[in-house]
Amino acid sequence: MSVKCCDNLNKLSFDITIPEEQPKDSLLYDLSHEFNQRNKTLIDFKFLRPCPYFYLKTTTGQLLFSEKYDREYLCGIKRVCTCSKCQLKCDILARSKGDTTIIQLNVELQDLNDHMPQFQKNYYLIQIPESVPVGYRIQLEQAQDLDTGFHSILNYTLQILNKQEFEQSFKNLDSLISRQKRWSSSSSFPFELDFDRIHHLLTLVVREELDYESNMKSYFGILRAEDGDHQYDETILKIQVLDVNDTPPRFTQLTYRFQILENSNISTIVGFVYATDLDTNDKITYSISPTDDEETRATFTMNKLTGEIRLKSSIDYERRSYYRLTIEAHDLNSLSSYAYVDIDIINVDDNSPIIQISIPKLLRSSKSTELQVIENSPVPLSLLQLYCYDPDGTSTSNSFTLIMSSSPKTDDYFKLKKIDDQSYDLKLERPFDREELGNTIKLEFIVNNDTRTMTSVTIIILDENDSEPRFEQNNYEITVTENNLYPKHVYTFKANDPDMGDNGNVKYTMKLVQTNFKNISNIISHFSLNDTTGELVVLTKLDRENISIYSYEICVNDQGQSLSLHSCTTLVILVLDLNDCVPLFSSSILNIDMYENLQQNEFITQVQAYDADQGENGIITYHIQNKTMLIDINSTHGIITATANVIDREEIEFLSTVIVACDHGKPEQLCSRCTLNIHILDRNDNKPLLFDPSSSDILIIDQNHHLKSFQLYARDIDSEIPNNVIDYSIIGGTLSSNFVLNRTSGQLSLKNEISSILYGTLDIRLCDQGLPLPLMTFYTLTFLIHDNSTNASDYLNALKTSSSLVITDPYSSLFYFSIVCVCLILIFVLPLIFVLFNYYRRRQMKNKLSVNKHDNYNDPLMKQQQSSFHTNSDIATTLTTNTPTSSVTLSTKSSLPPETKIAQTRIQYNDRKHPPSAIYDTYYSFEGTEM
Repeated sequence: MSVKCCDNLNKLSFDITIPEEQPKDSLLYDLSHEFNQRNKTLIDFKFLRPCPYFYLKTTTGQLLFSEKYDREYLCGIKRVCTCSKCQLKCDILARSKGDTTIIQLNVELQDLNDHMPQFQKNYYLIQIPESVPVGYRIQLEQAQDLDTGFHSILNYTLQILNKQEFEQSFKNLDSLISRQKRWSSSSSFPFELDFDRIHHLLTLVVREELDYESNMKSYFGILRAEDGDHQYDETILKIQVLDVNDTPPRFTQLTYRFQILENSNISTIVGFVYATDLDTNDKITYSISPTDDEETRATFTMNKLTGEIRLKSSIDYERRSYYRLTIEAHDLNSLSSYAYVDIDIINVDDNSPIIQISIPKLLRSSKSTELQVIENSPVPLSLLQLYCYDPDGTSTSNSFTLIMSSSPKTDDYFKLKKIDDQSYDLKLERPFDREELGNTIKLEFIVNNDTRTMTSVTIIILDENDSEPRFEQNNYEITVTENNLYPKHVYTFKANDPDMGDNGNVKYTMKLVQTNFKNISNIISHFSLNDTTGELVVLTKLDRENISIYSYEICVNDQGQSLSLHSCTTLVILVLDLNDCVPLFSSSILNIDMYENLQQNEFITQVQAYDADQGENGIITYHIQNKTMLIDINSTHGIITATANVIDREEIEFLSTVIVACDHGKPEQLCSRCTLNIHILDRNDNKPLLFDPSSSDILIIDQNHHLKSFQLYARDIDSEIPNNVIDYSIIGGTLSSNFVLNRTSGQLSLKNEISSILYGTLDIRLCDQGLPLPLMTFYTLTFLIHDNSTNASDYLNALKTSSSLVITDPYSSLFYFSIVCVCLILIFVLPLIFVLFNYYRRRQMKNKLSVNKHDNYNDPLMKQQQSSFHTNSDIATTLTTNTPTSSVTLSTKSSLPPETKIAQTRIQYNDRKHPPSAIYDTYYSFEGTEM
């Protein structure tokens, strides 16, 4: 098997200190924080080798406690930690994009003061011969405190009691600790307490000679053991002075140390302890102190007569490498002393490599060699982490080859990936299908082709409710005749589910889809579906005039425990019809608004009647009861349109008719009626017209009458605002600078007083405010303003005979026609224009002048005026002296009717009443000289 090396391999080491007794699943450290500070994008985290004390969230890098660990429990296993420093080590593999990091995590458990000092007994009897010398030491049994350092036992104190206090304390042993005690002053106390912390010895030293014949044959006291946080335990001591000459046994050493191989047979001798007694004929017996832990007492046995220590059960260096025994030596008078025996287990290379399997927490089962995987689990899925190691610790630098075997049909489901020389990761590459593979898959792993290392794992494939129940049809449609008998069976639904057990047990439900009914609660009760058998029953008499179609959603659900699957189908129940409904309009009267001037077949509105019947009984035909020439109706769709006759609001404002709707029912048709009222709305289809003054006349005004204002009267026959609102404005003329026109009222006023005769034209525009486009008309008014010294008729005759200058009306059609002709000529002669540019320009100017002269000479009045102007020099002189210094324009009008002066304005509908007309005006001008 080939292993792909990483691009970069980094190593990090973290030392973490955390108090012991952390609860299970509590967070120890967040490794992702370290990588975020290094701006690295992580993929996942994995244990490089099994770490039973913690578990790791592979995606987030959170390291959590797998159990609640007691430092004092771990302290007894030397290869895990020592009593001086409890440190757990764990190696983690962190993968990020482009590199891999091996993290060595050193977790030190700080000691908490979670254990109190504890004596094994509440009462100790110590017997001392009276003949013991001063300085004699009596070894006492110490209290046990599993904590270390400051939290362990720091001091012992002895409080003296008199006999009455002792008897009272002995009766109330349980309340001994909380009772108030005092020092006895009734007699002296010949002993002194001595605590050697270095050698862990607690002794009672005789400071005075003992005399059995004296009154003090017994001494009493309370021994207190106290740790650094002042937690304590107490026991009662009774020191009895014996009349016999006796001494306790003494060990040759305070501490013994032995070694033994881990593969030693049971009953192998570990070592000997020996104690002596100064008394003659005194028999010494040895025993392992009951204060030692249960495992230690079960591993070793002691010969009570010889002091021989033997192996009682098998030992394993990989499980525990160190033991401590507390040996007690007793004489015949129950005097005792203690010694400690330290036993080191020597490692022997007696184990073949071991495969340690770590199963993710979510996949664990009750057995350590089984894991549970739900079929159809998403892939890739990490199933196992395998760590190969030598328990003897002699092959840490060797590379292990791990081989996996399974059944042929499951080979392509798994991929064994090598992480390093000792670690592997087993991934699931294809999702399991329990129906195809069965309930279990067995995998076997072998290290270095050594069959002794074979380890098997069983994968239990959990059934998933992955098959949904199915109906026989995708949708159902049934018919029921109205006025039916009830209750009556209608149909039976069937659905199949290939799953087993509860996953294949189905139940039916029915849900009404149409929710636009008025009384939904009554409609739900019209049909009933048996949830077990799938039988559909009608429970009421159906009326198609109320409901013609029932639409339901029929669903079937299996009874899966973790997940319930379902499928649904649609059910349509058709109720057969009878022709008993009249076509009905939504309203008996319909009022609408319509604009005038509609085109032929243009849409006006649509009427619609509803017939609850079906087929021919529900088909409706429309017609107008009283035929009119203005509107028509589509017999099938009820669409009302305009006819060829145009509706003019100025002629008719309101139209009313009756619409009749009949069905095709047999043998008799049913009909209903609706009155249609149409209100005609106004369009802006009429231009404003000037009624006073007439634009065809010359307006002669005597300035001596002080007529400074003149009223224009115009009218727009449109009936609605703003179509008939007129705006007055001056747009030109020779007198435009002399007049002011009120835009709203049409009031025309002189700007200033005049000192001489004023003659000329004023171009007026009338514009309405109609929508969507305003309509405009244009008028040219000719004014002659004089005083009493001037005769208006003579002045006009003089103007007619003295006119010599012809100016073409800029608004004439001939002028525009000339421009169009010039443009056409330029287009056609464009290839020659570069050669004949100057020639054609002069010719065009001549043509233009000739056209203008030709048009002007066609006017007989013009010819007469020109002739008079050239022949009558006297009149010309008179005109020159009587006209102001500004240029004066003379105008005469053709004999066309007044309406021809109205300019045509384009609008979006046809103007049939006011056809366009041109303005035929000819203007003459000459310069006057100042008198």
